[in-house]
Amino acid sequence: MTEEHKEEHSHSEHQHEAHSEHAHAEHQHSEHAHETHSHEHHEYGLGGGDGGKKPFSKKVSENYGMIGGVALILIALIGAYFLFTSGGAGSGNGGASPTPAAALVLSVTRIRAPDCSACFDVDPILQQLQSNSTVLNVRVLDYSQAEAQSLVSKYDVKKLPTLLFSGYDAKRKSDVSALLASYASEAPDGTFVLNSQEAPYYDVAKKKVAGLVDFVSLVSLNCTECFNVSLLVAQLGAPLPTGLGVSVTSERIVDYQSAEGKKLIETYNLSTIPSLIASSELGEYPAVTTLWPRVGTVEADGSFVMRVATPPFVNLTTGKVAGFVSVIYLKDSTCTACYDATLHKQALETMGIFISNETSVDVNSTLGKKLLKTYNVTLVPTIIFSPEASVYGSLKQVWSQVGTIEKDGWFVFRNMGAIEGSIYKNLETGEVIGLQASPSPSTAANQSNSSA
Repeated sequence: MTEEHKEEHSHSEHQHEAHSEHAHAEHQHSEHAHETHSHEHHEYGLGGGDGGKKPFSKKVSENYGMIGGVALILIALIGAYFLFTSGGAGSGNGGASPTPAAALVLSVTRIRAPDCSACFDVDPILQQLQSNSTVLNVRVLDYSQAEAQSLVSKYDVKKLPTLLFSGYDAKRKSDVSALLASYASEAPDGTFVLNSQEAPYYDVAKKKVAGLVDFVSLVSLNCTECFNVSLLVAQLGAPLPTGLGVSVTSERIVDYQSAEGKKLIETYNLSTIPSLIASSELGEYPAVTTLWPRVGTVEADGSFVMRVATPPFVNLTTGKVAGFVSVIYLKDSTCTACYDATLHKQALETMGIFISNETSVDVNSTLGKKLLKTYNVTLVPTIIFSPEASVYGSLKQVWSQVGTIEKDGWFVFRNMGAIEGSIYKNLETGEVIGLQASPSPSTAANQSNSSA
């Protein structure tokens, strides 16, 4: 809701109280001293490109185009996956393997997993080998066959499906070893056994498929604005390279106020909602387990519990929704050339900040004058927003470059030099900064004569 020039309200009535019904802002000021901060110069785009304004610059994409909380960490997880798998077991790409000068001939025994349509696919490995001018003589066995079980036992195969490579010219063993380095390890008799299977796969010892993950999304059904953890499940389950390729068997949505929800909160000592709980099978994905401590915990029962809260979220201690931010656009109506402060909104929303209430205030109004005095604002237009913004970690990381966080917790934008091509007013001097002065008639005439 945007309200123009609300002079009838003191600034103490604009502090935003976060709850599911989006209460209007009420802002109490017990402190009037302004904290002094140093500012580094950074380009700060206003976005949109409307009205001739410049769009976001590259620097803004770096500073304001950040993603908060779990989503940001998920990107790190995906990147870590490629780091984890590149050049080692599990890469399955064979890109680093040298191609022999002459074609190799290999006998391949392919042992299929029982009743596992979702299991690791060995076809890309065979196709990659054939692309290296390797001749493959493949025979297929089902694990139910006695011969397959004998081979699994002989070569201590732990995961199915698998591939056994043999029948090559002994003189070419070094070539075979180099070719299969990314996929397989050598057994004592010279047979190479596939060791790069990724989940899901059939666990021979446990006699079941490993890596089929069940998720419980613990949510507040009344908070439609809260972070949607189902998007995270979808991202985890998306195929590489956009996701992590986790095999999602099921996702159940559970309301935190239900009997089951309350039990889960008690069992895992949760403090915020929404949360995501994954079955122990998520542990079959090394990229996830390596970095999971950044987003959550692994419990005694093996469950993976997400604990990083992405706003808006329900704070179970207070019972209120955190992350509803109230914004005040402070402007000078006499400066018609000044940039539009509401264009900051796009930058905030790009960072995932949920704006629940918007107020436009003129510096010449009663409330505007109080804001100027309270926060020692000398350059306008600017933007001021409520302490609820502090739950957005990505914002706090960059805000020192463009503004201050006041003693009462409110955020004030101050670094006009960070806005590329902006026009703004210095209230102390009355100067409008950023305008290109038009030449006087005499100057224009002189320039014309000179050019002639």
